[in-house]
Amino acid sequence: MREPMIKLANNVAKIAGITSIGCLTLFQNLMVDVLVSVSYGYLIHAVKKWATTTAISNFPNRGILRSIAPTWACNLVYRIPVGSWYQLCGSVNIMAEFVRERVYQACTKMKTGKLDESSEIIPLLHRLLKYRFSSTGQMTSDHDIRSEATGHMIAGSNTSSILLSYFLWELSRRPDIAVKLQAELDEAMPNAHVIPDISVLSSLPYLNAFIKDGLRIYSAAPSPLECVVPQTTSKTGEGFDLMGFELPAGTIVATQAWSMHRK
Repeated sequence: MREPMIKLANNVAKIAGITSIGCLTLFQNLMVDVLVSVSYGYLIHAVKKWATTTAISNFPNRGILRSIAPTWACNLVYRIPVGSWYQLCGSVNIMAEFVRERVYQACTKMKTGKLDESSEIIPLLHRLLKYRFSSTGQMTSDHDIRSEATGHMIAGSNTSSILLSYFLWELSRRPDIAVKLQAELDEAMPNAHVIPDISVLSSLPYLNAFIKDGLRIYSAAPSPLECVVPQTTSKTGEGFDLMGFELPAGTIVATQAWSMHRK
């Protein structure tokens, strides 16, 4: 994560005072760099190229379109001869091809004995390729590996970039917090190009308080996570009890994080 962060700091320093920066796009590129590096051991340099994350950004929007529009309408929209629509509709294929290439390259290196195993940090993809189920000894299927790898890129890049953007928005409207946070970071990190160890950063009280409260207030996924009450929750066949209220089987239960964290 250090290399993408240093590149990000350098890029921001070059354009500081010259042009405005879209925080959401900036952090999306940063997180794509980080996640691709962690997942594949592969440097995509999204921070440098700036436009690499288009498919990842479009993926959730395509999912929303598919969920609210009938199939015939989606098929019609996919044929609209506009560049932005082509990017939106082709986001799935673009991401699938990217992941497929990374999996193929890793498999080839593993078979030929060229897979680098000297690093202390093993990419997620390499772990999945080597994993064997304890019960059967079978390997993880290619479909499951690609699904896991794709899911990490989508979920990690969008949620983290949204959260980081909200952090900066909060600092822009609370200069008192920004001053205290800056003072603590300047003392722990006098050189902006030398990132301290995570053990140092995790010991900074004001920084950690800011992050935890930001996670509470600006959760990147505030929508309810629905669960369905099962037919039985115990060996005795008793119903589900929630704080003294019995919920019948089949009841949908959800907690709204946005409201709960602002109570």
